Amino acid sequence: MLNAVIQVPETGELSTIGTAYLAGLSSSIFREDVLDSLKRHSYIPAMSLKLRK
Repeated sequence: MLNAVIQVPETGELSTIGTAYLAGLSSSIFREDVLDSLKRHSYIPAMSLKLRK
């Protein structure tokens, strides 16, 4: 167990969005920080270190 926070996008369909973002990046319509605007859900580990080992 890694004890790492996992972030997953709230959007279910990412292949279409990813394609659109890459096209926008390559044609300079979007800046590189455009993906920072995606809403994400974080999963934070709650298992104790003793139990994890």
